[in-house]
Order: sequence, then structure tokens, then C-alpha cells
Amino acid sequence: MTVSVYSFDAGAEFESAGQHHTELLHACRRGFMELVDRHVQEHGGTLLSAVGEDVTVCFGYPRAWEDAPQRAVRAALAVRRDLECSRGG
Repeated sequence: MTVSVYSFDAGAEFESAGQHHTELLHACRRGFMELVDRHVQEHGGTLLSAVGEDVTVCFGYPRAWEDAPQRAVRAALAVRRDLECSRGG
């Protein structure tokens, strides 16, 4: 079985919001984290931590999946698709 852990910096997602207003920045972060968590869970993963703009997700733990890397990629693509749609892209 395979375990895949991915960590990424979500700072770029919040740059324009932070320039405008603190409340908007917090709302953007909450929405982004909900989006990530939803897609990660839909693909059998777990959101391990979200500290500031650093996000860590895991696929294959606590439940092992042979296709953990593929699940991670599918979750990432789903997040990216939804972000592009929300931006009108």
C-alpha cells in the first residue's frame, strides 16, 4: 500500500484579497480551506494541517489505498478546476 503526503503554500490564492481587507482575506482563506478539505475527503484523503498559508494533506492514511498518488492528483485537479471556475476562467 502507498501513503502520499503533500504540502503546499496557498499564499498566492490570498494575495489580492489581503491587499483589500482583512475580513475579505479571512473569508477567502476559510472558503479555500473548505474547498480543499471537501475535495481531499471526496478522494479518500485527510487534511492534516492548515497553518497560515501552509497546507498538508495525506492520502493512504489512516486507511491505506494502493492508488493514493492518483487520488491526490484527482483531488488537486478538482480544487484547481473549482478555483478557475470561481475566477471566471
